[in-house]
Amino acid sequence: MAYQRTRYTIWLIVCLLSFIGFTGCTGAQVDLAFPLQSGNTWNYQGTVTYTLGKQEQSMSPTFQLVVRQLGEKNSLYDVSLLEENEELAKLQLTSSPKGLINPFTGEIWLPKTIKLGSKWTVTLGQDKLQFILRSQGSTTVPAGTFPTYFIDFREARKGRGSLWLDPEVGIILFNWTSRTPGGHSTTHLELSSYSSPGNN
Repeated sequence: MAYQRTRYTIWLIVCLLSFIGFTGCTGAQVDLAFPLQSGNTWNYQGTVTYTLGKQEQSMSPTFQLVVRQLGEKNSLYDVSLLEENEELAKLQLTSSPKGLINPFTGEIWLPKTIKLGSKWTVTLGQDKLQFILRSQGSTTVPAGTFPTYFIDFREARKGRGSLWLDPEVGIILFNWTSRTPGGHSTTHLELSSYSSPGNN
């Protein structure tokens, strides 16, 4: 079974880009934000496993997210996802008092504030993702141990997953299981390193 980038992979990338970065948490209240600073970089390692009948193939790709500001006075930012140094997807984002938005549609991708137990829905094209913020704790990955919030999400036709997010760093751990014709695929990604020019 040959490894191929499919529509599922692109959809997963958009999902990953859309929900990274929860900051400013106090008590049960969670303020959402994406660290939109030019040069911010996240490196991930993990496995992607495709199952078709009794056949199974696992890959170990590395992914990198990079933020780039579009002009010194522009509030728009490119967030690019690379796999093995090849760009797979790019998304433009900006912030507003209501939260993180798609500047072209005005759609809110991340609400400004939610609480533990809160549920929300995000539209990605014709897909609707349903999220719930379940709990908080700590998570250990190759990059270290981080205080995290545990979030479940699902898309009725495609599958379900989970995110573990640090209030200041972003996505620490990411799991996703998707139905595919004749089988399914699973993705497990862990943060291996994170860098921000503002912290250097």
